[in-house]
Amino acid sequence: MGNREQAVAQIEEFLRSNEKCMLLTGTHQYEKHKLIIRILNKKLEGHLILFRTNSMQNIENEEFLGWAKVKRNLKVGERVKIGKNFMNVTA
Repeated sequence: MGNREQAVAQIEEFLRSNEKCMLLTGTHQYEKHKLIIRILNKKLEGHLILFRTNSMQNIENEEFLGWAKVKRNLKVGERVKIGKNFMNVTA
């Protein structure tokens, strides 16, 4: 199983569990952001999701959340709608 398939399996396992928090580690962090958000939008609707990042400076970059039409840096704790859910981004 490749890294992407492993990540998808971990995310889907987390969504089936009663856990409240998930940490996904490894390389290609920006691809993981996109992957997680895509899966959440397929499985959930109208949820508020805390998305923790190591920096608030580059949120609008295409590699991070710019692909989801976030066109400005957010303030810590600011809520933004991405797809079918709301993200509360914090550092």
